Amino acid sequence: MESKTGNLYINQKKQIRSFSTDRAELRKLLEVLQERAYAAADIEEKHLNRLEGQTDEQFDEAKKDLRKGFRLFITLSGTDGRKLTGGIEDIFDSPNFPEDVKDLFFNSETTLVARYNYYPRNKMILFLDFGRPSVLNFTIMPSQETRNESNIEVTGKDVTWVNGVFQEFVSYVSRHPSTLPWLHRHTVYDVLVWLIGLPMSFWICSKVSNTIEVNLLTYSPFLRAALYVYIFFSALTLLRVAFHYARWIWPLTEYRGPRNKALKHKAIFVTVCSGMGIRVLYDVLKWLIN
Repeated sequence: MESKTGNLYINQKKQIRSFSTDRAELRKLLEVLQERAYAAADIEEKHLNRLEGQTDEQFDEAKKDLRKGFRLFITLSGTDGRKLTGGIEDIFDSPNFPEDVKDLFFNSETTLVARYNYYPRNKMILFLDFGRPSVLNFTIMPSQETRNESNIEVTGKDVTWVNGVFQEFVSYVSRHPSTLPWLHRHTVYDVLVWLIGLPMSFWICSKVSNTIEVNLLTYSPFLRAALYVYIFFSALTLLRVAFHYARWIWPLTEYRGPRNKALKHKAIFVTVCSGMGIRVLYDVLKWLIN
C-alpha cells in the first residue's frame, strides 16, 4: 500500500491530570476511540493510491486490509503482573482480565506499521498510568507534584479529525475526574505543613507536656527539651506519611476495580483525621473561652 503524503502535520498532546474509571467505563472510552480510528481509515482510503498493475479486486482487498489495520491493538497490564494484548473484545472479554489495572497503552498505527510498513495520515496514542505513589518511600519529595505518565497524543494531516478526537477525549476525561487531584499539585504539601503540620505538632507537644514534666522532672532540662523536639519532628513526619497515604488513596488516574480496597482506606483516613480535627478544635475553643 502507498499513500499520498504532504508535509503539514497537526499535533495535539495533553497530560492527563485527573481521571477515574472502571472496567465498563474504560471499555466504553476505547470503543469510542475505535470508532474514531475507523473514521481515520475512511479518510485514509480516500488518499490510497492504486499500485501499477493492481486489479480492482486487489485494490478492494488493499482497502479492506487498510481498514483492518486501524483496529486498535491494546496492551493492558495488571498490578499482579498479567499482561493482555489485542483488540477491545480480546482484552475486556478475557477471563484473565486483572482485578486491578496498572496501565494501558495503544498506538493506532502499530498494526499498519508492523504488518505493511505503512504510516497513516492520522493516528492517536494513549497511555493511562494507574499506578499509585508509594506511602513509605521517603525519597519521594512531597513538595513536588505526583509523577504520572498518563497522556493522549493525536497527530495527523486532517485538522478536523485531529481536533475532533482530541476534544472528545478531553471532554470525556473531564466528565470522569478523580476525587482530589489538587493533592498531587506542586507545593501543596508545603502549604499543609504551615496550616496544619506546625500547629498540630505544637498541639501534640502541649498535650504530652504534663506527662513529660511530671515523669522527667528529676532529669536534665536538656533531656526534656530534646524530647519535645523529637516529638515535634515525629509529628511532622506523621503528617508526611499521612500526605503520601492520601495521595495513594486518591490517585491522579484511578482504576476502580470490583474489589477496590480504597473505599475502606478512605473511610478510615477520613474518620481519623476528623477525630483529630474535632479534638483540636475543641481545645482551641476551650482555650479561647477561658
